[in-house]
Amino acid sequence: MRLLKFIKIAWRLSSTLPWVAEPEWRMEDSAALRQFLSSPSGKRLRAILLNMVLRQNAHCVSQCDTKTLQIEAGYANGMRTTVHTLETLARKVEPIEEFTTDEIGVERLLS
Repeated sequence: MRLLKFIKIAWRLSSTLPWVAEPEWRMEDSAALRQFLSSPSGKRLRAILLNMVLRQNAHCVSQCDTKTLQIEAGYANGMRTTVHTLETLARKVEPIEEFTTDEIGVERLLS
């Protein structure tokens, strides 16, 4: 019975998922995102994202079970990649040296 249930679930998951058309990322989009990330709300968002990545990494390191470790490591890597993509989209026009994650000058990038 479990085998049939597994096959049914596998069959549902095997269908192809449609891709969403990716919009063009323009220079004004990068500038607007960079301006937002430099605002007080953007700085708070960046701090929250950094803490999420750090918490997930710490949680991953504390795992003892190898199956759980693999899942948690994948999740931590996905979070880090998402934050890195957000920063990359903001830097597309011109790199900013002071685009850091904290206000006290540690100069640590989010990704």
